[in-house]
Amino acid sequence: LHFFQGPFTTFKVENEAKEDWTGLKFSPDGKMIMITTNGSSVTLIDSFKGTLIHVLRGHENSKGIELDATFCADAQYVFSGSTDSSIVSWSVTTGQRVAKLASGHSPLIHKILFNPRFFMLATACTTLVGFWYEKFE
Repeated sequence: LHFFQGPFTTFKVENEAKEDWTGLKFSPDGKMIMITTNGSSVTLIDSFKGTLIHVLRGHENSKGIELDATFCADAQYVFSGSTDSSIVSWSVTTGQRVAKLASGHSPLIHKILFNPRFFMLATACTTLVGFWYEKFE
């Protein structure tokens, strides 16, 4: 195993907000890495060059806790939970927030995950699991 030889490359990523990083996820196509925080931003970097793609803002984290985020199946959107119990979505292309959805969760969404096979989003808090799907007309 080559893992024991150490990393083949490293990247320095700016953290202007000085938020603690709480998670890393690769996009489904492997081209991006998502960095989640205990603040109100999600950072996307190029997984081959380490360059900044976007800092996604617009979800609330008034409690300074770890909030989960996920890519959709085609890596065109990112979804995140929020301490106001909403789900926020951003375009990966523009970095702009495209939706803020009421979730029915109380008080907040702890986990969020995308199922690529069924193009479905799952959300969870301490007492409720929600399932979301795109309605094609």
